[in-house]
Amino acid sequence: MHAAMAARHGQPLFVIDIAVPRNVAPEVGRLANVYLYDVDDLNGVVQENLQQRQREVPKVEAIVAACTEEYMAWLHSLDVAETIRDLRTA
Repeated sequence: MHAAMAARHGQPLFVIDIAVPRNVAPEVGRLANVYLYDVDDLNGVVQENLQQRQREVPKVEAIVAACTEEYMAWLHSLDVAETIRDLRTA
């Protein structure tokens, strides 16, 4: 790993170990500019993102309801416009 980091000239290296059991030694994550993530780390990120998305659900539902109401009003206005045209031509 030291050779790989030397070849990278100080650029960070992100290592994601999704193996069970883990394939990458925990010591690798303690090397300078090496960021080691395992299944548990990723699970934490997934759970955090899921909670964040769930908090947004009420906002999304309100947007969908408002847009649906606006669309339905527009749709019904088409029926009225046709009726008005029919009355004018009669």
